Amino acid sequence: MATAIPVTTDTLLNNMPKLDVKGMNWAIFSLRFQTAVEAKELWGHMNGEATCLLPVLPDTDEDEDEELSKWMKNESLAKHLLVQRIPDSTALCL
Repeated sequence: MATAIPVTTDTLLNNMPKLDVKGMNWAIFSLRFQTAVEAKELWGHMNGEATCLLPVLPDTDEDEDEELSKWMKNESLAKHLLVQRIPDSTALCL
């Protein structure tokens, strides 16, 4: 019987390159990073397609609260994935 391998969404594979401080590896970094984040279904948080359309109001219902919480979690996760692979000096600009 095959055992399911758990998929972690909060890290990238070790072979994912870190962006060089001078940006010399931008082309391959960009390609691999986008591919990895697309596989995690979070690319919309990088390119601006996954915008938060829900207002943060005290009278929102449970479905809206849940949807907003999910969006915020995914937004934070997308940022986390990015800062793992960029230079510290660039991360501080975020």
